[in-house]
Amino acid sequence: MIQAALWVFLGGGLGSVARWGFGQASKGLWSSPWAAVLGTLSANFVACVLLGYVLAKQPQERQLWFWAVGFCGGFSTFSTFSNEVLTWLRAGDYAWALGYVAVSMLGGLMGLLLGARWA
Repeated sequence: MIQAALWVFLGGGLGSVARWGFGQASKGLWSSPWAAVLGTLSANFVACVLLGYVLAKQPQERQLWFWAVGFCGGFSTFSTFSNEVLTWLRAGDYAWALGYVAVSMLGGLMGLLLGARWA
């Protein structure tokens, strides 16, 4: 149990730092008001691709803890995604909120399948 927690801790820490770096890079790539949303959307897609790849490789338990639970969990950003949706809902932009949810869900599933296919 403690060993599992340590692997998750290490992967999650690295995933969180990678997510922060990804966010910084996305600000430099996209100089529009949509930069934050595009950063969140693409980070979640990348996390799903990696998750699909890792799961398809049928990793050992500690690799699963590190990559799937830790790194992908730290790199993906459901809380930011949820906040962005809530912001649109509060502004009455229901179509944008629903579209973003749909694109995020379909993109994540396609990323998962793509990663599994690459494995």
